[in-house]
Amino acid sequence: MEFQRFSALFGKIKYIFIALLVYRIGSFIPVPGANPAEVARLLSTDSNLFGLFNTLSGGALSRLSLFTMGIMPYITTSIIVQIMTTFYPPFEQLKKEGERGRAKIAYYTRAAAIVFATAQSIGMIRLLQSSGILMVPTTFDFVMVLLTFVTGTSVLMWLGDQITQRGL
Repeated sequence: MEFQRFSALFGKIKYIFIALLVYRIGSFIPVPGANPAEVARLLSTDSNLFGLFNTLSGGALSRLSLFTMGIMPYITTSIIVQIMTTFYPPFEQLKKEGERGRAKIAYYTRAAAIVFATAQSIGMIRLLQSSGILMVPTTFDFVMVLLTFVTGTSVLMWLGDQITQRGL
């Protein structure tokens, strides 16, 4: 009995380390069109805005990586949906339906998080473009960077869901 609990705990800890490894690898995959010298210059100055973004993304902004947006769009959406379950009658009803309602709310949260990630990514790309950090001369380049940012957020949401499903 004791061995089974230890084995299950070891499996969970091993999964956490694998998830952390995936995160670390993703934080080093660069965004197309990034200018690393300009990133270093801006982060070395007293620019509080970029420093704040860098801190919130776990340092991913300093490398302009796949996970630059981080999990913030999902967190923002989760907060909004939780507030809506108090004030918006259809969400109130879903909240009262038990497990099935919670599953639907989670689905709506993830779907809305993709929309938020897209909107925030467009803003981030425009900010990085105007700062000279990101070079996206064509629409194709813009879409590639946008897809990279949204994909990074989606992967982090998936990792979080996997950790939650495994009871960690």
